[in-house]
Amino acid sequence: MTDAPRRPQRPRPSGDRPGPFNPARELAVRVLLRVLDADAFAAPTLDAALQQAHLPTRDAGLATHIVYGTLRHAPSLTRSLNALLTGDTHPKTRTLLMAGAFEKLFLGTPPHAVASEYVNLARGARLAPRAS
Repeated sequence: MTDAPRRPQRPRPSGDRPGPFNPARELAVRVLLRVLDADAFAAPTLDAALQQAHLPTRDAGLATHIVYGTLRHAPSLTRSLNALLTGDTHPKTRTLLMAGAFEKLFLGTPPHAVASEYVNLARGARLAPRAS
């Protein structure tokens, strides 16, 4: 093997396009936002979104698990986030944080994966740069 010198990685400017993210997480956040912010019912909202998205079975299962798990643990997730957030938080930002916290705390998704996925989702949603 040769020990070729590595080129240093340049940080991405904040104006770059968002990185890839799993469509199951994006769907889950959309459904959660409708349920938590618009008082929609979870089951029919999730069913309609899954039917329209045509996700592979594995991704549909992940989306379902994130939606129902986040809702099941919403009171404790809300308490935890409220202790960390100051001022008003955009509903979509709060929903992204809740879903990410659920994955990290209850599903055991590695922290780097949670951060990467949900930061890319925030960027893709064109939320304020501070939200990313």
